[in-house]
Amino acid sequence: MNDAINHDGARYVFQVNEDEAMAFRRLLINNQKRYIRRSLTIGLPLLGFAGLMIPILIAQYAGALSVSAVLVAELAFAVGYLGLLISAKLAAHRLYRDLLITIKTADINFDCTFDDKGIIVKKGALETRATWDAISMVQDAGPIAAFWYDLTQGFVIPARVFSDAAAQASFVAWAAAHVTAAAASKTAR
Repeated sequence: MNDAINHDGARYVFQVNEDEAMAFRRLLINNQKRYIRRSLTIGLPLLGFAGLMIPILIAQYAGALSVSAVLVAELAFAVGYLGLLISAKLAAHRLYRDLLITIKTADINFDCTFDDKGIIVKKGALETRATWDAISMVQDAGPIAAFWYDLTQGFVIPARVFSDAAAQASFVAWAAAHVTAAAASKTAR
């Protein structure tokens, strides 16, 4: 590899803090946005709205409901759906934060070692070894450098373990070059 700096043998030991975990979560959500089906998030509520409004409009047309009752029904649906979205988002955020607090109380250290063959990640008693072709992507995301096995699984190296932003960028470039070379080697086989 034509790296300006060789990071072979680099080792980082750290605990992930809440800000770094949230940065990883944001990256995870961004990775998955293209797979979110709008037919479910928009289409089903519209179908529910039509299912509610058709009988209400028929009843209004038949004279059983006033226009104000129809407007109240429309407003009630919109407010209810908005409330559902907000409560689901808050519940997901609270769940993630509670899980993070539980993990933080265990004081688990991450011990990551990198070389030309691959990566070794130790988390407590768990050890994962991966060759570079097992990594699909490396991202420099400011407070973290993220290593992805796929769109839903990966690990982070906090920026604070590097001496400065240039050292982080150099490390990420070195790792990304290994990922690219491994992928090219894999497709050449």
